[in-house]
Amino acid sequence: MLTYADDETFTSGGGIVDMLVTSRSANRGYWKSLRGDRSFNDPRTYMGGKGEPLSIRLGNRTVQLRVARKMPYALCFGLTTSTFKRWELDGFQWDDTTGAIWNRVTDATGRKDAFYAVGNWYLQTGCLAPRKNFRISNLAAA
Repeated sequence: MLTYADDETFTSGGGIVDMLVTSRSANRGYWKSLRGDRSFNDPRTYMGGKGEPLSIRLGNRTVQLRVARKMPYALCFGLTTSTFKRWELDGFQWDDTTGAIWNRVTDATGRKDAFYAVGNWYLQTGCLAPRKNFRISNLAAA
């Protein structure tokens, strides 16, 4: 399925996927499918277990599977990282709406002899060429 999605991404959008983002469940499912392909070439040098991150060969390149912490289990994304861009608005700014950047630390017992400062930095990430990426949905939980 990953090879087919990569081929379709290349033919329809000209994208060369260089990262796969999955859930833990999809990562487990991919590892489960790889276990049946194992063979012992030299049993003295064989090491068992799952190495992180897993990778897959798509054409002439090796692409890593990365696990996102809050990714729904039914999704997998193939990303061309050069298609993403980050924009920022005015850089970092201190919050001085009260006249100063310092705010007093308080808790349930009252004010403390400590202060903190608050700053804002507005960032946004966007994709300039969405056809160079793919999304696989409705994956079964592993």
